Amino acid sequence: MHISVIGAGIIGLTASRALINFGHEVTLYERAPSFADGASGQNGAQLSYAYVAPLASPALLAKIPSLLFSKNAPLSIDMECSYAFVSWLWQFLKVCNHVDFKQATESSLKLAGLSRDLTHAWLRGAGHRHVGHRQNGKLVLLPDNAALAEARTQVALQARLGCPQQDVLSAADCVRVEPALVGCSTPFAGGVLTPSEEVADCKAVCSALLSDLQNDKNFEIVFNANISSFNRDGGRIRALTITSSGVTRVKEVDACLICAGVGSTPLLRSTGVRIPILPLKGYSIDVDLKDLQRIPQVSITDMASKVVFAPIHKEGSSVVRVAGFAELNRSNAEIPEHRIAHLARVVEKLFGAAQGVVTAKNPWCGHRPTTPTSTPYVGRVNGTQNLFINAGQGALGFTLAFGSAQLAAELISGHACSIPRSPFTNPSLAIV
Repeated sequence: MHISVIGAGIIGLTASRALINFGHEVTLYERAPSFADGASGQNGAQLSYAYVAPLASPALLAKIPSLLFSKNAPLSIDMECSYAFVSWLWQFLKVCNHVDFKQATESSLKLAGLSRDLTHAWLRGAGHRHVGHRQNGKLVLLPDNAALAEARTQVALQARLGCPQQDVLSAADCVRVEPALVGCSTPFAGGVLTPSEEVADCKAVCSALLSDLQNDKNFEIVFNANISSFNRDGGRIRALTITSSGVTRVKEVDACLICAGVGSTPLLRSTGVRIPILPLKGYSIDVDLKDLQRIPQVSITDMASKVVFAPIHKEGSSVVRVAGFAELNRSNAEIPEHRIAHLARVVEKLFGAAQGVVTAKNPWCGHRPTTPTSTPYVGRVNGTQNLFINAGQGALGFTLAFGSAQLAAELISGHACSIPRSPFTNPSLAIV
């Protein structure tokens, strides 16, 4: 088939690769002038295959008031009174229970495991490329004994689900694992170590994927492409109306796969379908290693500030990617100075500043497409025969990209799916 894929971030690029692997022809449409222009551009760089924790959890409910009323709260919510927001929030609150939390954890672990295997297979085939990939492990720092107890519960749950890859450590053991924490002025009670976790530069991976695809005769990419309408004939999408570089044309399709992140919502709304995906705005900076007194080797997540640190070593460049904040339902592109300044201060507290102050390079923001359950939607849009969606990976977009792509390609190709697909569908939301 000839399949139109919408969105040239990590989700759309991996989906295009998977579809071509199944023998299809792909045209990839991107509304921006370049690839990875959204949430894939400068994300936290962590590949968290073995330690997942959905945003909707029983523990979060009690914390919401304290999280909402601080200038630098790691989670903030734009309380817009729209149907989309109220519907999303209601569904989110409904799944903040132990049963749904366990199901979301199990589903995410299965998809992450599939994605890890496929990512590794792709990396083996692209071994000459420099994408900063390493298996350096991840250490999650926990601020107090209550958080440590919650972590033990999560680690035990994941072990029962077949993922016994974490160790709960004391504060002293955390310092032994990562000596760069010696002298850290941010208190922590302990942590969770996952030695198998990895790091890579998502933008570099996207670049390598696109280079691969552009060498394939079955692939075409169109930038500055605005999809103005889906032309339907009953239950089938017959064509897309596309405006690119001032020219409008109608492009016939055999099938269409939407991988547009937060942009998937308005695209589907134009077909009469509503899906609960909201933007979760986050920020990142890069810090040169020479700016730090102590250089971390493992990736670190500081749960007190909800900031992640990922050492990225590529040819000619070594930085620590620092990413944080979660602003739910905020879609503007502004980068407030106090957000960037806060990220720099957290770096200084953990690792010290070699020159007295840390310089924040490449300040950036992105909008992570987030569902109420933190699990993506990968399925056929109800009422259509050939319109599909692959979106909603939230903060785990980089981690889940290759696995989500495989599920979408298997579904479109009529193949049996590698893992159960039902957790990533929801008939009541018109995704089947």
